[in-house]
Amino acid sequence: MGAGGGGPPEDLPPGRQGTRLRGVNGLRVEVIGAGFVGVVTAVTLARFGHRVTVLDVDDRKIGKLSGGTAPFYEPGLDSLLREALASGCLDFRLFPAGLAKEAQLAMLCVGTPNDARGRTDLAQVDSAVAGLLAHGLPETIVIKSTVPVGTGRRLAKQLNDARPACRLVVNPEFLREGSALHDALHPDRIIVGVAEPAQASCLLELYRELEAPVLVTGLEEAELIKYASNAFLATRVSFINVLSRLCDHWGLDVNVVARGMGMDHRIGGQFLQAGIGFGGSCLPKDLDGLISQAAACGENVNLLRAVRWVNETQPAWVMEKIERALGGLQGKRVAAWGLSFKAGTDDRRGSPALELLGRLLEAGASVIAYDPTATGGPELPPGLQMAGSLYEPLSQADLLLVLTEWQEFQEADWDRVKSLLKGNVVLDGRNCLDPDRLATAGLTYLGVGRGRPVELRKGCFVWPPAS
Repeated sequence: MGAGGGGPPEDLPPGRQGTRLRGVNGLRVEVIGAGFVGVVTAVTLARFGHRVTVLDVDDRKIGKLSGGTAPFYEPGLDSLLREALASGCLDFRLFPAGLAKEAQLAMLCVGTPNDARGRTDLAQVDSAVAGLLAHGLPETIVIKSTVPVGTGRRLAKQLNDARPACRLVVNPEFLREGSALHDALHPDRIIVGVAEPAQASCLLELYRELEAPVLVTGLEEAELIKYASNAFLATRVSFINVLSRLCDHWGLDVNVVARGMGMDHRIGGQFLQAGIGFGGSCLPKDLDGLISQAAACGENVNLLRAVRWVNETQPAWVMEKIERALGGLQGKRVAAWGLSFKAGTDDRRGSPALELLGRLLEAGASVIAYDPTATGGPELPPGLQMAGSLYEPLSQADLLLVLTEWQEFQEADWDRVKSLLKGNVVLDGRNCLDPDRLATAGLTYLGVGRGRPVELRKGCFVWPPAS
């Protein structure tokens, strides 16, 4: 697949379906950072009629984006990117030389990685601010990057010393890779952190097209909301993965348990999908960041440490299931589908799939993998072989691992899978497959916390049935 392929989303906000705006009444916006958050944010704002310039220090990235291709995969993005470029509402320039004096608002969308101890590295944020100070500050600076509590207050003082009228706003992003355009166009909420309530007016104008509730808070509350949200989502994933281990022990189906829990409106069903663990560039990073900030305050956050421990040990727990199924790993051939940390993205940062495959290779197994968006890269475990098509890894494999919930995997021809495998075991690391379909093909299905035999799963039903 090409980066950012697919057509434009059909779920644009009311009044904006299919329009190409020229930015007549929009704001002049500079987005600093041409990564995932920066590009998705810029394309969305351009769609709403704002005149947006994206700036980055990477000239190759700027060149690729200027040609209408995103440097990462996100469904539907390339189409909207080209539309925004054609409308004249979006362009890309080098930072800081491309900064414009007429910009009304600058949004910081740069990376804030953690160091080995979980502390946030603000070097890119500080560099962006330094560039703005050197080339002239706009009226409003917006921090979309995830930053520790207190960062906005520190930067606001620095900016006000240079330009007293400059406003700093903390406006965290909540974009999910694989569904970022939907999230940008239909956010659950918009968080606007300011030093004084009146300073929120510019952001209210910026997002005037969005039908989403806006919560105006202090700077520090907005910063913590981002960390707290991702830490809580991580907690839900680790919680259901703990239950998956119990379900395996007791011969129960964790999917049924999660469904019963989720039917309670106080709980809901999101992020209760057991599997090999969470990954990516957000949940692990923000969980570690919050733990680090709490430690700096002298606070005990063993709850969050336990969430991290469960996630770090889940791949090893799944590996034990594989070892039991194969009677050992030395000399075994394993086929694997999926390398990215979730479906809908080519992002492999923090992917539990890579952690698990690395462990299998170290234990003496040979592994050949296929992913729709990933063919290679320096972050792959040493010794991992890559296949170019879905069925290529299966020949003479002792076991098939499904590690990402791509639709292509769920719709596989299981009779063909059976004919190619040397063994007959399929381990579903995302609980996304239909065990009945695999059983019909003569395959042995193993899930994560799905110990109930296939024939007994049909005994679970909802009454009255859906019409």
